[in-house]
Amino acid sequence: MTNINSVTKNPIPAIRIKTASKVTIDGIIIRNSPRYSISGSDVTNCKINNVKIITGGRWTDGIDMMSSSNVTITNCFIRTCDDCIAIYGSRGDSGFVTGKFLDSKKGNAKNWKIKNTILWADDAHAINIGTHGYYLAPFDKGETVQGLTFENISVLQTRSLAKTGVSTGGVITLRVRDNLTVKNVTFKNFSIEDIENSHLISIIQDQGAQGQSPSSGIKNAKIEDLMNPGYLITKIKFKNINYVSADNKVKTGLIEMFGIDKDNDGTKSVKNGDSIISGVDLDDITLNGKKLVCTKEMIEEYLNTNATAMNIKINGTSIINPIKASQTKKK
Repeated sequence: MTNINSVTKNPIPAIRIKTASKVTIDGIIIRNSPRYSISGSDVTNCKINNVKIITGGRWTDGIDMMSSSNVTITNCFIRTCDDCIAIYGSRGDSGFVTGKFLDSKKGNAKNWKIKNTILWADDAHAINIGTHGYYLAPFDKGETVQGLTFENISVLQTRSLAKTGVSTGGVITLRVRDNLTVKNVTFKNFSIEDIENSHLISIIQDQGAQGQSPSSGIKNAKIEDLMNPGYLITKIKFKNINYVSADNKVKTGLIEMFGIDKDNDGTKSVKNGDSIISGVDLDDITLNGKKLVCTKEMIEEYLNTNATAMNIKINGTSIINPIKASQTKKK
């Protein structure tokens, strides 16, 4: 679909959709796209069915959309070097159409349904939600990504080749920065195979408008504008997630939930003590045949959190304080 000779210097997506509605992509194969295989911004009522994607190379996401709503993805196979499926708010570099960063239309993303799909990420995330938003908005008036459902998903492998000490996310990553809120997201009936140098679930608040800097072509951008943290991650549900590792070993801290620690002592968030991550339900999570239950031993082994994450439940049992995992109570 793309002429590889014409995109070597200024790579473009195989399919790019911008400010469009009632779009259907069905029954096609995309191989070795030099950028995202399917890229969209300001898209509504989009159906993607029976699409097969196989790519390699930097920034070769599978399906990557900004500020788009009412999207369904069904019966697809997606193998990528970068993220398989990414759902963002707006960001400055949504196009790469001319090799320069272009502003995507500002707006929320909502009402996505992803079902009966196989994902395989060679060096990134199978699912990446949040990450980018309108970084110039007031802290509590940023964009929202909400109303997403993933069901009957198989993940064959997820790797992260990053060697830094900073978390690169997980198979399922929810990350807020740029004043962004992510809420009302459900993951149901997942089969996940081997993970290399990554996490099973990563729920993170950090800061900095990734990809949006003065050098990216956004006019009048200042460094201090680019350090805005995410606002909130809430009402996230995981149900019937089955993970089987290749070596039959499950690493510690497989599930991570972290917000920015204002005083760097694990006690206060950038929202003056309010929780950044709230209302996360972990139900029927199985790790190499062993069900995750709300005991001190299992929580300390598999959950890695700080004080900005609150109201976490495992099979209906609330963890009063994730840092002091032995303190639990029945709902």
